Amino acid sequence: MILLFLPLFSQAEKLEKVSLQLQWLDQFQFAGYYVAKEKGFYRDVGLDVELLQFDNTISTVESVLSSKATYGIGRSSLIIDRSNGKEIVLLASAFQSSPSVLIATKQSNIKTVLDFVGKRIMMTNDAVSSVAIQAMMNSNGVLTNKTIKQKHSFDVDDLINQKTDLMASYISNEPFLLNEKGIEYTIFDPKSYGFDFYSDILFTSANEIKNHRQRAISFTEASVRGWIYAFDHIDETVELILKKYNVQNKSKAALKFEAEALKKLAYYNNEEFGHIDKVKIEKIHDYYHVMGWLKDEIDIDAFIQHEHRSKLYFLLSKKEQEYLKDNKIITFTNLPNWLPFEGVDKNNNYLGIVADHLGLVESALGIEFQKIISRSWNESLDIAMNEKATVISGDISDTVLNEKFNPIESYVKNPIVIIMKHSADYVDKLNEIANKKIAVIKNHVYTDEVYEQRPNIQFIEVDNIENGLLGIEIGKYDAMLAPLAMASYNITKMSLEDISIVGKTDLIMQLTLFVNKKEPLLHSILNKAMKNISDTQHQNILTKWRHTNNITKIDYTLIWKIFAFMALVLAFIIYRYHIIKEHNKQLQELSTHDALTKLYNRRYLDTKMNALLSLAKRYETPFSIILIDIDDFKLVNDLHGHDEGDTVLKKIAAILSENSRSTDIAGRWGGEEFLIICEHSGLQAAIATAQKMCQKIEEKVLVHTKHVTASFGVHEYSQNDTMHTMIIKADKALYRAKKEGKNRVSAYQD
Repeated sequence: MILLFLPLFSQAEKLEKVSLQLQWLDQFQFAGYYVAKEKGFYRDVGLDVELLQFDNTISTVESVLSSKATYGIGRSSLIIDRSNGKEIVLLASAFQSSPSVLIATKQSNIKTVLDFVGKRIMMTNDAVSSVAIQAMMNSNGVLTNKTIKQKHSFDVDDLINQKTDLMASYISNEPFLLNEKGIEYTIFDPKSYGFDFYSDILFTSANEIKNHRQRAISFTEASVRGWIYAFDHIDETVELILKKYNVQNKSKAALKFEAEALKKLAYYNNEEFGHIDKVKIEKIHDYYHVMGWLKDEIDIDAFIQHEHRSKLYFLLSKKEQEYLKDNKIITFTNLPNWLPFEGVDKNNNYLGIVADHLGLVESALGIEFQKIISRSWNESLDIAMNEKATVISGDISDTVLNEKFNPIESYVKNPIVIIMKHSADYVDKLNEIANKKIAVIKNHVYTDEVYEQRPNIQFIEVDNIENGLLGIEIGKYDAMLAPLAMASYNITKMSLEDISIVGKTDLIMQLTLFVNKKEPLLHSILNKAMKNISDTQHQNILTKWRHTNNITKIDYTLIWKIFAFMALVLAFIIYRYHIIKEHNKQLQELSTHDALTKLYNRRYLDTKMNALLSLAKRYETPFSIILIDIDDFKLVNDLHGHDEGDTVLKKIAAILSENSRSTDIAGRWGGEEFLIICEHSGLQAAIATAQKMCQKIEEKVLVHTKHVTASFGVHEYSQNDTMHTMIIKADKALYRAKKEGKNRVSAYQD
């Protein structure tokens, strides 16, 4: 008996002990970690995980940095901690969008963010945790000093009993309680106003990554696996929480409501579970920077642990995962000349609806489909039947392929339609035209089914859809059968204005991938992979390849009416000419100057620059340009409103004008960009001008005590420069100034 239990004891001994600090009381918010522990997902990767309960006296970040906890869960404000020198690393984000919102009852009559002015708002003392809410308010001109902040009671009855006007809430919790009490309410969600932050971010210390990187990756993957299971089995997970993790005594209905709400946030924008996007982190970083809460710049790449597997990986069995490790290349052959489903272009590139779906599968599985391109259906069959290709595309009903191959579930279904001349009546049933000359594509995926379903009709075989459509055009055939997408695509492509789709049959082409019967694991993998493609991704592919067959005819009557109207307009213009002439000076001003900043506009800058280029090429007279971009200007608009943004533009325009030489030309290049043309000015003189402007902007332009800065790119004309190349070079210098920390001047370097 002792020997019998030794292996189990040995296995337990090998488990590494780690811990996870939760950031709130037990609820579905942490379901993935409960599941990973209870289902043995952590044990599978050699970990014994302790879930540390929430304690409001404990800082999760300090707990992780002091090794009291190995891992922690935090908000987007972890960016501030990293900026303050705390060496933490992000592993995965449970929720792609934050559940934090503000809620008001309908009775309060608060309908817009502008209605917040003078109202009482219950929020936590931790301002950084509600930066998205603050940004939403600020962008609408409602600063925090215009509201009355109250200490959060975490009691929704205070909202109902009008002890407060607005309450910071989780969209997964408080709405359920209000629904249960029959209270109507309004939700103010920051992401509806463009402020979309991560939430419940799994993180660890930089030391853990340095010393136990694989352990951190394994912990993350097991946690993600737990979350995917929790969301795929909500009822089962709710029962687990009720049984072992329900210190708040939540009801089953409340937990299910929470689960459904959080699932939407976990897969918001159809992202993979746990995904952390560098660009989004940079954007959130910029918000904190504008609010003045960041101490130092941070290295975003070092801040994010990039190794992260897709959801699909966790849906595969261990045998399937092992199969993929050993089989990175999958041979595949195609159906030729079958666009928009699939085909090849003149450069032999494989493309179409099937190709785009395979691309998503390749990305998700980390494999490559090695395409064996064929030029005929018979050649494709030969490649497949002789086992030169493991996978082939086709219709699920193909009897020949079904002999040696198993189809996965169909991922595109398309009706077989009837194509005829425009003059033909609508055809309800194929038998109505049984006596007509009807073309079908020889040896194509749907042809066998057509013959089987309609044995009474004598069809005419054509080599390809183009021959069939042209045959209808010249009267050789009366009709043709083809899949809807293929018919619509080729009618439009061939500009056949006299042909249209006049009806559909009850036959459905079901596109699939056939996998050699000797590869059951691959069949299962591809089936899961194709089913894992989201509806949005699938629809985007179909939309990309969809062509409509609407031909707009020219209405000459309408054209004559337009000409008559234009003649009247012309007469009026002539009549009014002497009045307009008096305003020429004003019109000239408007045509050359920007209405907001009163600087020269881009049209004038283009004209002046071309003139200087001609002089420089002819007489070698020097001139330089300075390209200027306001740092973080979008955030000024987002957080403080467009009126404040316009004020900033006008202030900076005034500074540029005041600090330019009389021979310089200052203009607005577009948006928050300005251009200074420095006539008879070499590089060093232009740099000196730019540095003076840069300093003046930082000194004089403020938004609510926050200094606004700008970055400058300088370039001097060199031989063979054009206006286009000069702007590109100045822009490259400007980009370097931004990259090196903003609020600085950079000159172009070859």
